[in-house]
Amino acid sequence: MAPNNTKISAETPWRMLLDFHCMVDYTEALERQLAAKAASAAGGAEGEGKEGREEGKGISGSRRGVVWAGGGRYLLANILVGVTYLREALGSKLPVEVIYQGEAEMEPTLARMLTAEKLQPVKLVDASRIPYPSHHRPVEIYGFTSKVWALYAGTSFDEVLLMDADNYPLVPPEEIFEMEEYKQYGNAFWPDFWHSLWTKDDIWHMFGSKAPWEGNPHHRTTESGQVLVNRKRMAVVLEWIWYVNSHRDFTYRMMHGDKDTYKLAFYLAGKLDQFNQVPVYNSMALKDVRDTEHHWKMQSVYQYSFKGLPLFYHQSKFFPHIAGDSRHNLSLTEWLSVPASDRRAMFIHKEGMALWDNETDFEAHRKCGFVPGPDKGISDIMTQCGWKQEETSMPIPVVPRSWLPRASASVDALTATFWAVRDRIEALRYKECKDLRGFKVYPGMDRIGDDMSWHTSLKTAYRACVGDAECKAFNLDGWIKRSSTPMVKERNCIWVKLEEGEGEGEEGGEEGGEGKGSRRQAQQRRSLLLRGVEDINQA
Repeated sequence: MAPNNTKISAETPWRMLLDFHCMVDYTEALERQLAAKAASAAGGAEGEGKEGREEGKGISGSRRGVVWAGGGRYLLANILVGVTYLREALGSKLPVEVIYQGEAEMEPTLARMLTAEKLQPVKLVDASRIPYPSHHRPVEIYGFTSKVWALYAGTSFDEVLLMDADNYPLVPPEEIFEMEEYKQYGNAFWPDFWHSLWTKDDIWHMFGSKAPWEGNPHHRTTESGQVLVNRKRMAVVLEWIWYVNSHRDFTYRMMHGDKDTYKLAFYLAGKLDQFNQVPVYNSMALKDVRDTEHHWKMQSVYQYSFKGLPLFYHQSKFFPHIAGDSRHNLSLTEWLSVPASDRRAMFIHKEGMALWDNETDFEAHRKCGFVPGPDKGISDIMTQCGWKQEETSMPIPVVPRSWLPRASASVDALTATFWAVRDRIEALRYKECKDLRGFKVYPGMDRIGDDMSWHTSLKTAYRACVGDAECKAFNLDGWIKRSSTPMVKERNCIWVKLEEGEGEGEEGGEEGGEGKGSRRQAQQRRSLLLRGVEDINQA
């Protein structure tokens, strides 16, 4: 049964409710099919049947891997940092898949770096080529849905650690897959700072349930910068996850992107009791930035295991923010807040991702008598110091990053990896700074401002600028611009569009007659575009 009610607006709940019945039929059939396969596998293990052996192997020996979802110059650069750090600093051998949407999202230079021999095994997956399931409503895949599609259909792994492009594990991922809580439930999710911010209870009421935060002061929304899922065990839930996200025109107005769609999907699958979220709140990683209005900038977030051990360092994007900041080394945070309640976190949310001095307590930790150790986590610190994560009063206690020494060493290694990768990327990127058909390049220069739009690759920026008469230039970062002057020295390149006829020889002429001239110009633009794209492909 396929969704076919195309005349109903996607922004209303009615289309989603009508499609709900299709999903119920499909997932009930899927449940029966999975149960039959499981029974067949159990019988095959005893009777040596071929089908049973194959299914049994899939169930008992699931293949694990790491997935980063994202495309375009900045996200791929952040992913390259992650893959390099995974191999060189953490020593992880797990296979990696980098999942992107369409050719325009894959930068050739970064693709070559990601597929370097020393980083293997790494697979680049164009998820736009994966057939769309007929039992789901067709939807254009971009933004938040790109990540969900990577989990639902893009990856080949049975067990997946899926991460945002700017998120990095603080321990080898092999250890994360071995968490007892994950192995018990087949999934693990992590909390956001908020009790129920950006989520509306209407969507839960629509499906006959009260919202999970109603009457639960300890509830936290989900932060989906990383999710850990056994896709074989959660096959039915995955169908509901895609159902909720494929109706994003409605659901994303009820919640912030994909974050809380996972819990709702577990409920719709009848498995809410299996939704497994870490109870330990997040810490804010702070950097002293004295020349800003608020001194303590939250540069990243620490997220913990069920036992309070630091597992993830969710950065505020190495590229472009830190790579382009010549004033501060923002990659190295100095202090950690205690796990923050939503009221405490709201101070940093309201104040531009930073805190004042009087909102941070740098003295409380000196009275604790805590002795750091490699096997100690944030829960040990909280117990020793007598702090509770539910506290709402300000200022918020902070502790030195060194109090979690294993995580601190990982952050140092990640930072060193970032700077080394940045230098390698820039060395290769500048090789792309060559004249393109119809443009003159200015290496080491840029035009600040006058941005029209951003494009994920040099190729798409070139095409956009050629096709838009208002565009006068574009830079290596993919920004097309209304003006090319004045230029300033920057770690960049800018291509300035040549005036008609300039540098193009006879092709700059115009045939007589208004109609012929217009056709001639259109032909020139098409010819220019084809030859320019060829130049980029050969660079």
